[in-house]
Amino acid sequence: MQKLFRKELNTDVETELAGKTLYVSFTVENLVSKNFELPKEVLQKLEDAMLSITRISLSTDAEIEFTVIEARDPKWGVQTNIIRKMHDLKGLLYWKVSKSDFDERLVLETEKIIESKPRDWHDITLPEFMGRCVASRISLGTRANPFLNVLLGIEKMTSLYDPANKTLTLAVEGSSTLQFASTSSVSMELLRSSICEQMNQIEKKYPAVQTEGSVRDPDWARRVIVKDMNGEKSLEVLKKEWRTDLKSTRKKRRKE
Repeated sequence: MQKLFRKELNTDVETELAGKTLYVSFTVENLVSKNFELPKEVLQKLEDAMLSITRISLSTDAEIEFTVIEARDPKWGVQTNIIRKMHDLKGLLYWKVSKSDFDERLVLETEKIIESKPRDWHDITLPEFMGRCVASRISLGTRANPFLNVLLGIEKMTSLYDPANKTLTLAVEGSSTLQFASTSSVSMELLRSSICEQMNQIEKKYPAVQTEGSVRDPDWARRVIVKDMNGEKSLEVLKKEWRTDLKSTRKKRRKE
């Protein structure tokens, strides 16, 4: 991995295989432009990095289920994480999933670099990946839709999965000028609807089947808890709320 990145991207990397999760971390100068956008040269470097880690993952005889790319910019103090499931990539290569479906399975996270925070390179489980995918999709949705951004005041959402209680906790980071979890019932219902949609979609993408030694429990999550910027619980969504539409879809398919 280190030799390939030095040759293809002209950069040094830190890498580790934690269980079935392959991590690669490297420094990217000017990861974010002055307009807070990803410059073309940075996008190209990230694409090259994804290609390189894919080449390694497909050619090695080690069992790799997830790949994680960490692009760090010490100048701005930010880090971008790109997480992919290898089974999804193979599904794209063998035409089992569409390109648009494959793109929706990508986890894209941006976080502040905290030097005192120890590196957490652990073996990612399928439920954890699913939870991070939900948080990533909601974050990307609010950034892309100005209406949602203003109404909800969400800049970023992160996830934490509790396997013992089968609970997915979504932590919200919002704009300093907007108060998340306002008294507006419209805002809360919109967020509830968005969570139900993403939970519904992620369970359709990863049904209860065994894939590469990883089994997704059909009862993997019983509730989703949303916490505001102060860490206070502001919303709870139960499984029956996001499963209603999923059951209707399955009944429709059986009739067809």
